[in-house]
Amino acid sequence: MRAPALEPTRRPEFGLATSAFQVEGGWRQRGASIWDAACPQGATACASWPDFEAELAMLKWVGAEAFRFSLAWPRLCPDGRQFRAAQLAPYERLVEQLLEAGIRPVPTLYHWDLPLALEGGWKNPDTARHFGDYVEAVLARLSDRVGQWFTLNEPWCSCHLGYETGEHAPFETCRPGVVAQVRHHLLEAHRLAVEAVQAAGCRCGAAMLPIPFVAAGPEHEEAAEQAWREVNDIWFQALHPADFLGLNLYYPSVVEATDGGWRERDWAGPSNSLGWPVDPTFYRPTIEKVLARYGPQSLVISETGWATSDDEQRLRWLEESDLDSLPVETVFFWSLMDNLEWQHGFEPQFGFFSRRGEPKPSADWLRRSWGRAKAERDRKNWRLP
Repeated sequence: MRAPALEPTRRPEFGLATSAFQVEGGWRQRGASIWDAACPQGATACASWPDFEAELAMLKWVGAEAFRFSLAWPRLCPDGRQFRAAQLAPYERLVEQLLEAGIRPVPTLYHWDLPLALEGGWKNPDTARHFGDYVEAVLARLSDRVGQWFTLNEPWCSCHLGYETGEHAPFETCRPGVVAQVRHHLLEAHRLAVEAVQAAGCRCGAAMLPIPFVAAGPEHEEAAEQAWREVNDIWFQALHPADFLGLNLYYPSVVEATDGGWRERDWAGPSNSLGWPVDPTFYRPTIEKVLARYGPQSLVISETGWATSDDEQRLRWLEESDLDSLPVETVFFWSLMDNLEWQHGFEPQFGFFSRRGEPKPSADWLRRSWGRAKAERDRKNWRLP
């Protein structure tokens, strides 16, 4: 498949992102999820449920053109199977209010909060089928107003961190054969969702987490290629074809060769409050590689951000990243506001707004540099370099 041209034909659309478990709270109005026991703060989170008024105010203030949010599967199907249509009403109101404000709604159908009631989780092939049923029920109510959907968020994390290393819910350490089954079932869930979304006349894609392996030096290029093949290709090459590919881009991984293999080298540069490397130069080469290697129809940066309590660091990252020159449809910044970062709690701060809805200097920078009014001017005057 021929890769699209690298240079953009227009400035990317500007969006912000959240996920249901990390912001909604309202635990009494949903079924249990696999994250509840490990993250009891998720019972309240940012208390967004059921009106989302704070999010709407923030999005309007910053001039966002799009909002990526997720639907809580345990809220809409508490047992993972039976769809409760009444529980969709707050999401329908959110969609209507976004459209009225000129903000494009972009829901994610699965962002890690698997209903606890689904026995075996993603080890069970029935889970993919139940997911497909849930997706069809949602589309029956929202596809007339929502044109773009994300199927799964970072299935690599759901599989390998959830069922191999035990770092994420459901915190299991399974044999390689079981991990391969989990990967297959997640890919099947994506396929079912793609077919349902496209049948409804909408566009969709997965929000993938590529690990951007970078060689520590020329002598380590083969090791970096091996790492990319073993970690990324098994996901990206197996994805059911979709309308676009979402990339969650946070940091590169420096690789060096070992006897017959590879390993990740300790990062010597700046890092964020989660210890993740910070390198604003990795975006373009990563996108070049994804385009050349997989040839997607289109690309979206479905998440990117920096966890820090020092907003000046976030501002420097924004200014150095040159994200508005990338050949992508949309850049979704993570996250709209400080939220519950899963088992890490509220300490990691990715938000452009505080949990109380107060804009940080980085939010003002976004408003001036990426906000709707400026975006419209830029698009009107855009010229190819």
